[in-house]
Amino acid sequence: MSAAFSKQVLVDLVMNVWSIALGMQLTPVDCQDHSGEYITGVISIVGTGKYAVFLNCTKSLVLKSASILFEQPEDEINKEELEDSYGELVNMVGGEVLALLPGKNELGLPIVAKSGEHGFSIPNRLDLGSAWLAYEDQYINITVIGLEKNQPKEGQYHEIFDRR
Repeated sequence: MSAAFSKQVLVDLVMNVWSIALGMQLTPVDCQDHSGEYITGVISIVGTGKYAVFLNCTKSLVLKSASILFEQPEDEINKEELEDSYGELVNMVGGEVLALLPGKNELGLPIVAKSGEHGFSIPNRLDLGSAWLAYEDQYINITVIGLEKNQPKEGQYHEIFDRR
């Protein structure tokens, strides 16, 4: 696998999307135990390689983002608007990652879900980079993974890599 992302590259692209789309200035923070309720967004990138971009964001930051995008007070944002707006942000970040990858690749559709306490794992994943950012006391984590070396047997890896 020839793609790897420095923390600074990931910080810059997430900061860029949040700044342009929302007018919010995020700041990089150290990776710590940032507790709270999170929403996870993931988007696959397939083609020359197989990748996924994960965004884990505190629900309060997702709600604030939806409020800005829909130009509505936070207490008027419904679940569908919350998920749609976050899916669009995940799509934008995924597009930024896609632009940096070698070869010909395509972006899949974003998936948004409330994060569980224990999360989930993807067998044979290769971590390509991760970074934490904050807006006030709200956090977002970006992680890029790939599957290229040690390909799992057919059907063994998570379905997000099968979207084409």
